[in-house]
Amino acid sequence: GLVIKEDMASWSGNDFHIKDHEGRTVLLVKGKAMSLHSKMTLATPAGEPLLLIRSKVMSLHKTFYICRPDDSPVVNIRKKVMTLKPKFTVYAGDSDNQALFTISGTFLPPKKYKIKHPDERLAARVCKKSINFRNLITDKDTYCVEIEPGVDANLIVCITAIIDTVLHDEK
Repeated sequence: GLVIKEDMASWSGNDFHIKDHEGRTVLLVKGKAMSLHSKMTLATPAGEPLLLIRSKVMSLHKTFYICRPDDSPVVNIRKKVMTLKPKFTVYAGDSDNQALFTISGTFLPPKKYKIKHPDERLAARVCKKSINFRNLITDKDTYCVEIEPGVDANLIVCITAIIDTVLHDEK
């Protein structure tokens, strides 16, 4: 599993360190401060960009795109509106023709949600670590992520960062 920890010293509020089960930093998510809309980059610990995350401005649904470094879309994530509990759908590319994952669960403490394939097979399980002094004072969260074999871990990390961003924006 992976541990995704929000960086306490983040200017953007969207910086994360991703660690493996041995505590080694394996990925970083860096947010852009002073940006009109959310922009983040998933990178190696050395800073090499792997995926880009950007939000769509002026959209009926809250929509984010995960793109390759050349800006070609890999997936888009849309938050469903008018639901009691937040629900998200991940689509291939930049359209809403082919759903890859659905995301649902409890987004209030304790945050726990499942990322599932359209046939209901589990792709990943995300759980926010329990409330502690660090996140009470800083409003920075830590997530434990269990990813099923064959599922793109980079994509799941980006999805987790997006959901954290959306839920913090709605506070």
